[in-house]
Amino acid sequence: GRGVWKVTLQPMPAGGPHQFQGVHDNHGMLQWILLKDVMFGDVWVCSGQSNMEFAVKQVFNATEAIAEAAKYPNIRLFTADLVQSDKPLYDLEKILQPWSVASPESVGGPAWKYFSAVCWFFGRDLSNHLNYPI
Repeated sequence: GRGVWKVTLQPMPAGGPHQFQGVHDNHGMLQWILLKDVMFGDVWVCSGQSNMEFAVKQVFNATEAIAEAAKYPNIRLFTADLVQSDKPLYDLEKILQPWSVASPESVGGPAWKYFSAVCWFFGRDLSNHLNYPI
């Protein structure tokens, strides 16, 4: 086993946070996992060229935009780190920013090395328009 697991849930209304607990019998030894702060909503994947690495800290009015992130606790952020490979990879090799609640700290990371400004503003605008977790 590679520690890969899957669960199918019934459709859930948008919102949260929720908690999920699971158990696995591994040769007579029970292994438990508790997932906390789970939200149901949309997941959007942003990718692209180097312009997608432009961080929120680098935008016009960055201080205001970073402070405003505290008003969006229903947005979650994640950033995979860049890894060069000559073959397809089964899983992420490096994570730059783990799943995080939007906050000035999670949005305002270092230039060229943190959450994409393009993705942040897109997610923020989606959140304002759709009014459920992103």
